[in-house]
Amino acid sequence: MKLKVDKSESYDWSIVVDEKELRRLDEIIKDAFGDSQETTLKYNIKCSDGSLIETDDINEVVSEENPKNHQIEYITVNTENPKFSKKIYISLGKKDTSSEKSVSYSISGDTRDWVYLTASKIEERVKNLKTWYSLIPKSDLSWVYMIIGLIAFVYLNDISKSIITKYPSISQDTAGIVIILIIIGILYTTYQLTKKGYPYLFPSVVFRIGDGIKRHDDVVKLRGQIFWGIIISFVVSLIAGLMILLYTS
Repeated sequence: MKLKVDKSESYDWSIVVDEKELRRLDEIIKDAFGDSQETTLKYNIKCSDGSLIETDDINEVVSEENPKNHQIEYITVNTENPKFSKKIYISLGKKDTSSEKSVSYSISGDTRDWVYLTASKIEERVKNLKTWYSLIPKSDLSWVYMIIGLIAFVYLNDISKSIITKYPSISQDTAGIVIILIIIGILYTTYQLTKKGYPYLFPSVVFRIGDGIKRHDDVVKLRGQIFWGIIISFVVSLIAGLMILLYTS
């Protein structure tokens, strides 16, 4: 009976795939199979407009223009050699954004050493695709909305008391309804900003190929501007608070 060994892994990371990493994966795969004539290698590139590109040349993959209306959604590479019962399959990107993992690979062969040695090399390469914010998409952000709602309630409650004191004709029930509506509006706005802004600022899959390089550079630049904007605003607020405290003391 012929021995068959399988090894597979999948990860739900946020990844950035560039030409250098694709070429290194290509080298690992070709080195693993050697110069056997029976080996077949095929790349599949799925784009946002529904088109599917097939090629066996890594140069054609990294030469994709990748424009905004034809963005790369995922790349798969399937390599096999029936004679030696060897097969490598790698998928980068999400075929189904609701369930698929962003990185997966499977390796099968007739020797344990070949399978696990090849797997360790591929594992090392795919780990380089992982971004620093990979854990953030898995975080539950409901606590953020709770904190914002609590702060808004406390702050607006004080304002409502001041309004009622200043305008006695306004009932407490009316003021309460207005406060609730304002809080709901704040939470809804925060939710929409998080829902639409987060995927743009922290994309789960990026292919830095062709036009995708500039798109990603623009996102990184915007993230930096927002970060430093928050830091500067905090510092300015802190200094202003200290000056007011010193002036009034």
